[in-house]
Parts: sequence; C-alpha cells; structure tokens
Amino acid sequence: VPECVDARTAAITEVLDELDPEREHVALRPADPGARDSTGYLCAHDPEGESIVGTVADRLGLDAFEQDEDVLDTWFSSGLWPLSTMGWPAPEQDPDTIGLLETFNPSSVLCTAREIITLWVSRMVMFNRYFNAGRVPFRHVYIHAMIQDGNGQKMSKSLGNGVDPRDIIHRHGGDGLRFTCAQMATTTQDVRMPVDTVCPHCDEAFHPKEITTPAGYRVAAPRLTCPACSKEMTSPYGQASGTAEPTADAPLARNTSSKFDLGRNFANKVWNATRFALGNLDSVAGATDADQGLDDLALVDRWIVNRLHRTLHAVEDAVAEYQFNVYAEAMYDLIWRDFCDWYLEAIKPTVRDDPRQQQVLRTVLNAALRMLHPIAPFVTEALWPHVTAAGPAGLDGVRLADAPLLAGAAWPDIDCRVHDEDAESRFTRMQAITNAIRNLRGERQVPPKRRITLHAPTEIVAFIDAGGGVVETLAGLEGVGESAGERPADAIPLPFEGEELLLSGLADAVDLDAERARLVKEVAVREKAVEGFRRKLTNEGYLSKAPPSLVQETRDKCADAEAQLAAAQNALVALGD
Repeated sequence: VPECVDARTAAITEVLDELDPEREHVALRPADPGARDSTGYLCAHDPEGESIVGTVADRLGLDAFEQDEDVLDTWFSSGLWPLSTMGWPAPEQDPDTIGLLETFNPSSVLCTAREIITLWVSRMVMFNRYFNAGRVPFRHVYIHAMIQDGNGQKMSKSLGNGVDPRDIIHRHGGDGLRFTCAQMATTTQDVRMPVDTVCPHCDEAFHPKEITTPAGYRVAAPRLTCPACSKEMTSPYGQASGTAEPTADAPLARNTSSKFDLGRNFANKVWNATRFALGNLDSVAGATDADQGLDDLALVDRWIVNRLHRTLHAVEDAVAEYQFNVYAEAMYDLIWRDFCDWYLEAIKPTVRDDPRQQQVLRTVLNAALRMLHPIAPFVTEALWPHVTAAGPAGLDGVRLADAPLLAGAAWPDIDCRVHDEDAESRFTRMQAITNAIRNLRGERQVPPKRRITLHAPTEIVAFIDAGGGVVETLAGLEGVGESAGERPADAIPLPFEGEELLLSGLADAVDLDAERARLVKEVAVREKAVEGFRRKLTNEGYLSKAPPSLVQETRDKCADAEAQLAAAQNALVALGD
C-alpha cells in the first residue's frame, strides 16, 4: 500500500510540474500512509484563479478534490487578534465598534516571550498594517525572560517541574510572589528557579530525588519520601505522567522554590520597619514643619532624603525602560539597607525628642510605600491607613498628596533641589568608618552591647562629632577622643584612610596574637596592591596611551594604598613582639 501511495504522489507531482514548471508545489500528503483509500492533502499554487487541482484530478482519473474550509492555522488566526476582538476597520461596521478599534488600537505595550515573536507578534504587526491603513497594533514590545527549573529546563505541566502561583501565595504570600518575579525580570536573560517539594504531611520543603525520563529530562521521582517525617507522597510529575497516583497514604505534593524567600522576607521587613517607625511618631507632630528648609536638618536626615530622591529617579528610569529588576533592586536597597539598616538605627536615640526628625521619618516612610506599592501592593495597602494616621507627610521640596487608598495615591513629587551631594559623601564616609569598627568587633567577637572608646586624629574626631552621634550609635562607641598624647595600654590599632585609629576597652576581648597575625596578612595584601599600582605607573606604554583622567585615577589609588600600607605597618609595630 505505501508503494501505491508513493506512485500516486509521483504522478501528481509530474502533472503539476507539467502545468506550472516554474512553481514548487507540495503534492500529496497522505493522512494515513497505511491505507489504500487514504485521504490526502494537496496544496497547489493557483495564480490565475483556475482549478489546477481539478485539472490534476481529471488527468489522473482521481476522485474530485475538496477545498478545505479551515484555512487559518492557530498562529495565523492569532495574528488577527487586535482586529477580531475590536472590530474590522470597515465603513459598514457599527459606529461603536469602530470607536473601540480607534480607542484601543494601537495599545501601549505587548508583553511576550521571545519564542513567539515570529509566530504571533510579527503576524499581528503585518495583519494590522495590511487591514488597518498601515497602523501598528502596539507601540512597544516587552520581551520578558524565560523561567527555567534548576536544571535549565523549560517549566512544563507534563514534567511537573513548574510552580503554581497559588502554592507560592499560600507559602510566601502575594507580595513575596510579586516582588520576586519583578526582581527576576532581567529582560531577555533566562533565569533559573530551583524547584523544591512541599511535604503534604508536615509542610516541610525539600529538594526532591530526581530521575531521568526516557526523553532525557531531569524530573522529580514519581514517589518521594520526606526527609523530615519519612512519609511518602506523590510528586506532580508522577501524577502528570501517570506513573504514580495520589492516595490517602501518599497524597499529592506541591512545588515551591526558595527563590521566593527573598520576597517574603522583604515583605516582613517592610511590615516590621513600618511598625517600629510608627511607634516613634507622634500623630500630631510635624505638620507645621513641612515647609521649612532642609539645610538645618541633621546629617543623617539630609542623607536619607537625598537617598529617597536618588531612588525615585532610579525607579522612574527603570520603569521607563521596562527594567523591572532594577526597579525591585532599587526599592530593596532603599528600604532594607538605607532606611532599616542605617537610618532607623541611627535615629533611635534622638527621634522621640526631635519633631523635625519625626517629620523626615514620616515623609520618607510615606513616600517609600508609594514607590513600593506597584510591586508589593498588599502589605503596603495594609500599612497605608496607619501611616496616614500618623500625621501629614511632606518636607520642603517633597510633596505627598493625601489619599484614602494607596492604590489611588499620587506618585511622590520631589524637587531636584533636595539633592545633597555633600550629605551623601559625608555619610558614605561615616558608613566606612562604622563598618571598619564593626568588622573589628566581629572578628574579635566583642559583644554588641559592650561599649568601647575610639582615639583618632583631630580631623577625624571633628568629622565624627559633626555626624551628631551617628558613628557612636552604630559602632557601639562609648566615646571619641583625640589620639595625641600617651597611647592607651590596651589600644588596638585600626587603619582608616591612611590614618591609625585606636580602639581601647578591648583588652580582655582581643587575642593579641590573632591581631598580630591579621595585621601581618593585611600588610602583605597592601604591599601587593601598592606594587601593582607602582608597576603600572612606571609603564611608559600605559602613561602615553591611557587617558590623563585614568592615569590620575591610578595615581590617586596608589597614594591611598600607600597610606593604608603605612597605617597597617605602624599598627603592627605598635603591637610589638
């Protein structure tokens, strides 16, 4: 029978070539090659409107061909989606239908994956331009990343390696899901999401045992055993593939991913930080201070307002470019690192007695929730009534219109004149010295509540004093004094900006041998860095070809490295043998 079909196909091809030798034709494609009376499909080009297929049938004595009524395949018909849903652009159309097409076509943005750009997106553009006077159906196309499982495979129902958003919401919350998805939206770069299993017995998550399917895919084994409770369960792959059926003793497990821990933890951080901030605000304070200038604010307050302004610009630029991961990262940095780790910790000793500082706190919190709302709408909306009840927000150059619902609140309006580069650079320097002291305390396992004393050169003492107690609070200092005069017997040296700082009050908490070993190692690292910079600055090729600005930058780095080396060497000498 197959030979007969092949002979018939060859005969049809011969006739088609004779009728139209310049064209390539797809001859007969049998629906069932194993049947003598199989129905087949013939696609023949018919430019003159004449029935070529009819001629072929007559020449070969075949039964008449019938034209297939279904002429649009899935992607062809999908390409007509903008017109088929909003009405064809024809005069006889109902006026309301034409109004719909004129109103919503073109739309603003089409969100899609790269795999259907040719199949669907390009077809929509071509059909819309052909039928609608050359107009495009949308102005922008946002091509998002493809999310793969931990093995780099596309998530699929048949493989059971995907995650159900409802399961993620159940375990991590709606904001945990939404924020994490925004944080992973890295344009067209594919992202991997390791898939774990949630035990239906004890609700513990674990990475499942994997097998390889006959097609070569890595999937969870059909039957799994929980490492926590030792009970059995059926994996999503087992149910999807039919290799295992859920039972009362082995119910169906759910999938999850540790990727969403970040979003859940961030939502919790927003909640707890807001509660702490509200606990330090008087609900009637601050309204009369909203229009006063920012110059008389404490350094930490000027810094956080500047950070708020910079983040606002970063968020707006990211959204304009559809860089949603940059948006999420900018908000994470502002709220977790700047607002929680630094600002709230720095103002703990002063905020309750300073109405101006309370107004800054109220304003930054209000504005940050507005900026975060699009990617974490549930926790921010739940907090909003409590934030607005704490009093009106706003500062000179920062306008935040009142709104009963955060979803309908105006975007923060912040003037560029609030930008404060001096506050930014000064506070960055304070962060550096604070981190240096914190690192030293951590290396020597000094208890957080233990207060120590810092001895420093006059310029650094004045710099720390100008911070209004920020370094003392964040670094756990009892006091700051000048290092001129007699060296404290229990002083531990700390290199900073080429200067030697001394920390006292650590005698019984510091292992001098370990400190000496640390300084020896640091001196070796500094010597290597200085050597690298000096070698580059003595290279005539580099000096003649590199831009002058880059050469000067190298000289500055070399000078800084030399100062750091000298400080470490002096500290090592001060420890003695």
